[in-house]
Amino acid sequence: QDNVVLQYGLLVGPVIIFSVYIIFMAELIRNYKDKGQKFWWFITRRFLLFGAFSALLLIAIIYLTRRSIEATISEFGGGGQEGKNSMLKKKKDNTFDLQQYTKLRGSLGRSNELLFAAHIENYFPDSDVPNPLYLTAFYYSKFDTLTETFERDAKLPSSDLFEPDPSKVPLFFPKYDSSVLAYALTEKLRRTVDIEVYKKQLSPTTFVAPSTSFFVQPITIEKDFQNEFKSAYRAKSYVSELNSAYFVYNADDPQITRFQAQRFEVLRKVPGYAGVDPKLMKYYTFMPSDAKFNRIRALATEVTQDKTLPVDKIIAIRDYFLSKDENGEPLFSYTDNPGVPDIPDASKLQYFLFENRKGYCAYYAGATLFMLRSLGIPSRITVGFMTVDRSNKNKGWYWYYADQAHAWVQVYFPGYGWLDFDTTVGNEDAQQSPAPDGTPPMQPPKAYLAGDGLISAIDTAKKIAAFKMSRMVYHDKEYKLAQPVEVSLDLAVASLVKDSVDVPLSELHLGDSATAVSYAEAFKNLKPNGNEAGEAIIKRFPSPEPIDELHIKRSVQSKEHTEAVKEQKAKGTDWKLIIWSTVFSI
Repeated sequence: QDNVVLQYGLLVGPVIIFSVYIIFMAELIRNYKDKGQKFWWFITRRFLLFGAFSALLLIAIIYLTRRSIEATISEFGGGGQEGKNSMLKKKKDNTFDLQQYTKLRGSLGRSNELLFAAHIENYFPDSDVPNPLYLTAFYYSKFDTLTETFERDAKLPSSDLFEPDPSKVPLFFPKYDSSVLAYALTEKLRRTVDIEVYKKQLSPTTFVAPSTSFFVQPITIEKDFQNEFKSAYRAKSYVSELNSAYFVYNADDPQITRFQAQRFEVLRKVPGYAGVDPKLMKYYTFMPSDAKFNRIRALATEVTQDKTLPVDKIIAIRDYFLSKDENGEPLFSYTDNPGVPDIPDASKLQYFLFENRKGYCAYYAGATLFMLRSLGIPSRITVGFMTVDRSNKNKGWYWYYADQAHAWVQVYFPGYGWLDFDTTVGNEDAQQSPAPDGTPPMQPPKAYLAGDGLISAIDTAKKIAAFKMSRMVYHDKEYKLAQPVEVSLDLAVASLVKDSVDVPLSELHLGDSATAVSYAEAFKNLKPNGNEAGEAIIKRFPSPEPIDELHIKRSVQSKEHTEAVKEQKAKGTDWKLIIWSTVFSI
């Protein structure tokens, strides 16, 4: 209310001031007896000063009401800067991160920048036909009634979100969280799927994987692809066999339609939500009960009036968004300029659902969620990337561009878990890649040994180094050593890498922190025995240990200095600040 009063005052105030001034000047001119040169100079000065004052006032009004102006321009189809109001945020290092604002906002911006490539080890049963999966980053599950926005909630009931920072996990060291599988482990039609993600412009800190992920392990990139891809990781997800990109997005393909029908038949075995945890139901079906939301509730009831099963209600809502008007034209359409930006403010959702009927994925996800919750169906908005299988040349490989950043709905089914549903109407731009998919990176060989520690001695002639190992990953199992164990490293054929660049042995110094990696056959058959301790396993290692890669880590001080220099260079000289300072001084 205060904002409305302020804006009203800013718009009406200048009109009142101008009217009073004109009346005052008219009286002044009428009563001024001497109409000579002195009089006209006086009038001219008055008008010039008033003009300058008006110009400053206009600038202030535009500045204070700029957000309303931008919204009005958008409402009438005004285009925005590419990437503006995007779910992708460009960082200082020119990589992209998914926005984690407290509300979904703005269009995705059509961008043809390649963010990453991924290999998903998921195929249809008894075939080599790839089964693509959407990649999840995080959820919007909580609706704030005061701000009318969706928020991320750290206190999810029975949280199933695994959200590590891959850039902070040591190379080849696994990080996992089994607690996110508490519900998934009790559900039907589940299996583990492996994925490898190779990042080009996606931020090193961002983690995406199919739902529900529980494991991440940073890996190396083959030399021939290190110029294109900057970092990579392996992940594991415990996925539902009912989840598939082919089951998610809307398409007219008959084969995809058959896949979807099979999925729906399985879910028709779920009659309702009796017996589901009351806390989960209360949280994921929460919806305000005021008049604005009652209109959405009435629409959902009308659209699903002949349906009794949860899955049939979901299909009815999807079909509503795909329906046609009395002229045979699509009732809803996809656009990057839907009118009033941002969701899920209730008035904007009503504008989308009942008037404009144009929007991008976040609009469809927000509207679908409220319609489902009004029917007592637990749901949440998921943010991540849509996966499109565009080519048969490299099966299992997928390429992700900036315009594939996406929002969709996940619905909970007792016994089957959270399943993806995408009600967004066709967006051909995201389905088609802006450029032919490139050559996928060669997947690195399996690392049998990865050890973290400090260099304690170096023999450059024999190319051997003494290494105090503090922890290791051996045959995919992590071992934390009670005390550092000194081992001998054979670096004869090893690649030494520092700051992602190959360096000579002379760059290795005493006290350097490093990660030693071996793919050697000598370790392949030397498997750990049951619950054998790490120290006992190391005693059985060959000496010196054959090492293929030694990743040297920078010291904290060196890293901070480099970052400060980069930031200073990126800033450059702020000429705008200098000019304005000079003008202000004058």
